[in-house]
Amino acid sequence: MVLMEWLKDLALTGIYTMLGRIADMADDLVGWVVADARPDTDYKGSVIDEWSDKQIIGRGNETGHENNLLKITDTTYLLASHTILKAEPIYPDEPASTEAAALALVFKKTTIPVPRLRRTIHVDSPTCIIAMDFVEGKVLSEAWPNLTIMEKIRVACALRRYIRQLRRKLQGTKDTPPGPATTILKACEAPSFFGSRIDTRGPFKTAKDLSSFLSRVYDHAMKIQKVPPEHPWHKERQISTLVFCHMDLVPRNIILGNDGWVWIIDWGFSGYYPAWFEYVAMVEQAANDRERDCDFQYWEKLIPFICGPYFSEHKWYWRMVCGFDYKLKSYYDG
Repeated sequence: MVLMEWLKDLALTGIYTMLGRIADMADDLVGWVVADARPDTDYKGSVIDEWSDKQIIGRGNETGHENNLLKITDTTYLLASHTILKAEPIYPDEPASTEAAALALVFKKTTIPVPRLRRTIHVDSPTCIIAMDFVEGKVLSEAWPNLTIMEKIRVACALRRYIRQLRRKLQGTKDTPPGPATTILKACEAPSFFGSRIDTRGPFKTAKDLSSFLSRVYDHAMKIQKVPPEHPWHKERQISTLVFCHMDLVPRNIILGNDGWVWIIDWGFSGYYPAWFEYVAMVEQAANDRERDCDFQYWEKLIPFICGPYFSEHKWYWRMVCGFDYKLKSYYDG
């Protein structure tokens, strides 16, 4: 049984790796002919460019139908033409916006279509106000059921291209702290990987600190599951370099723009993590969606193509995951 499962994973890894390389080669060939570009709207000004922070906050505090402050989500409002306001909770000892830092970084270093960051405003309450462009289009979670198989593959190829950019252009160094790309050290917040019982993990100063933390969690999970000391699982470890990850790459955070571009929004859980974290986060989110009867046909099968077939890492994660429900004594060492 174990052998058959191993052979299946090996075969699938080979197939997905081959398909990924073919897609990358085709993408590189196109890149030789057509220069990498970003949506034209990214170079246009915003109506709020001339507004002061006070004016933006004042408009954001207004209520009433006549003010045209249309509620998009619980924390997002349409502020002006093509501009939205989003409130992000921040901690007093970590006064920096994860999403604002991510949007600025991804816009500067890649050509991935993301909402253009227009302003970041810190208010007295534990909230950061982010003003960004509003992307007109259809959310992928709504559009997916009506897409043809070729249209779904096109979306998957675009997402693979974006993930590839993040890993090539936003690689961490030995001094890059895991977690948000803010200028100050922040704790890691990625519920799709770390779980939601304990809100944050860290902060960690280095990738080695993160690896040490995961090893402690893994060892604790082995004890919880009463795995015999001589079992080979005890020797397994996952040590990886850091790349920039979205960590919430699900259909509801992807927009098929009216301009023809595939956009990625909601970077609030993003940060520098091992590449396989992105795969685990996507698979876990897809499983949760399936349990809520929000199954997107073929989506789960496309995940290994989009961000790589990290089957063995995912199995290691599942052996470790029960350890995330506990705050270990050594947790605060990092």
